[in-house]
Amino acid sequence: MVFTGRDREAIKDFFVFNQIINIKDEMRMSSREIAELTNKRHDHVCRDILNLNESYGKMSLPKVGESDYTNDRGKSYRQYLLTKMQTFDLLTGYSAELRITVNRRWEKLETERTEWIGARQKGIAVRNDATDTIQDFIQYAKSQGSKNADKYYTNISTMENKAFFLISEKYPNMRAIMTVQQLRYIQSADIVIKEAIIEGMANNMSYKDIYKLAKERIEVLATLLPKTELPSRELTK
Repeated sequence: MVFTGRDREAIKDFFVFNQIINIKDEMRMSSREIAELTNKRHDHVCRDILNLNESYGKMSLPKVGESDYTNDRGKSYRQYLLTKMQTFDLLTGYSAELRITVNRRWEKLETERTEWIGARQKGIAVRNDATDTIQDFIQYAKSQGSKNADKYYTNISTMENKAFFLISEKYPNMRAIMTVQQLRYIQSADIVIKEAIIEGMANNMSYKDIYKLAKERIEVLATLLPKTELPSRELTK
């Protein structure tokens, strides 16, 4: 299953063209997101931010930071990244309706971020547990004469990813850009892999047959879950 237009909008809601990002664990909202929410031109929002920075300078307060973004045509432009408090300061001069719209947006995104962090942390714990089992399996395979047992960790990860996701590009850390639903899929896969390996070793199966067993069970699980497309890195940077 590939992303529909609605699916892509949902991804953008979470990553917000990477306009809600984390800098030293502090969420920031970009000037582009503010322009989108308030139906203002981006250059006008940038002008307001420059005025705000002048006030910050006079008060010896940290100014709104800048970054670059690349549009669909590959051109680079400037944007500003505001903390929650800076966003509220900026909105002081806007209408009540616009302030409410942006405030509700912050609330929604913070809730989604909390949900994602929870799913990611749980997934890391499950993955670490599965990794320990895979390491035991690697030693098990070596004891049976495998010359390439060290490749099983990568092979198993690749097997999982191909079973559940449509992958069109390379990612430095694939799980870091997955949606909550995708994190739950891969978490289920990690559990299935772990249990298959434990069962196979307990029954003294050959290491090749254990790998086949794990692969077969992943394939069965994949028939129960829709195959989804990983978010493009362009949506997350």
